Amino acid sequence: MRREAGYVEITGVVLLLFVSSAFVCALLYFDAIRRFSVRSFEREAINRDARRVALSVLEDLEAFLDEPCDSRNSDAYNRLIERYEEYSLELDDVSSGFNLAFMPEGDFAALLATSVFLPGRETAFLESVRKEGPPRSMDDLRAYVREEALERCVVYGWIHRLTPVSPGFRFLARLHGTENRGKLFPLINEIPLINVNFAPREVVRYYLAHPTFDLERREEKAKSLSDLAEVGVVDADTLKAVLETERTNAIHSVFGVKTAFWQATYLVRGRRYRCVMCAIPSRDNVAEIDRYEMISWGKLDG
Repeated sequence: MRREAGYVEITGVVLLLFVSSAFVCALLYFDAIRRFSVRSFEREAINRDARRVALSVLEDLEAFLDEPCDSRNSDAYNRLIERYEEYSLELDDVSSGFNLAFMPEGDFAALLATSVFLPGRETAFLESVRKEGPPRSMDDLRAYVREEALERCVVYGWIHRLTPVSPGFRFLARLHGTENRGKLFPLINEIPLINVNFAPREVVRYYLAHPTFDLERREEKAKSLSDLAEVGVVDADTLKAVLETERTNAIHSVFGVKTAFWQATYLVRGRRYRCVMCAIPSRDNVAEIDRYEMISWGKLDG
């Protein structure tokens, strides 16, 4: 009997330990579930707040429609930055640069091979865009473009109606089943490709040196435009005066004073977010901006 009693006592202790361990494990499991649920709820709440900020910035960007030009030095731009100071808003033009997929095919070997592309990579880039479409991010350019040239490149932008055939145009024409530029609106419109107020100096110099355009004193004009944009605001009249051209000159299909694509980056409760907004041209006047739309939004750094 004593042996049986001892056995029962040991069994009871073991059972008690097992039940206790299972209870502790259950507590830990449910606590982990609770903490995970709380974190998920907090993430969702932060994301909702961040989304609201992006939509608010998009709404306030509509004020730019009434501005004759876009510039970091303009009152409208700085008012917008100040309005979102608590979110550390940064607003960048992401379309005023070398949008390689939509640059004339004839420029690749003649002008871009030695200054922008890695040795021998311009042909591979052309073929890639024709078959698979334009690059979707700056990372997609790294296999083709020199490191020091990346800051001059962009992956956002429209196509101007007067731009010669590009690899990106060939892809879009095949995708949509037409080469009729009028039927490819709004992808093809008459908004100038580059806002000189945001363009890198090398980009301004490249286009003003381009043999396609009928210009005099090219280097002098490139320097003047970049100097003016750095310290002030270049509007349409200033652009025309510096270039000494009529607006019928093809250079005005490249250079303008309005931004087509904006990128806003901002902080919400320690997390950084980004949204990209584009200018939609008017159907009645394809050289004018009708409104802005958000085309991407998300959290940076994971």
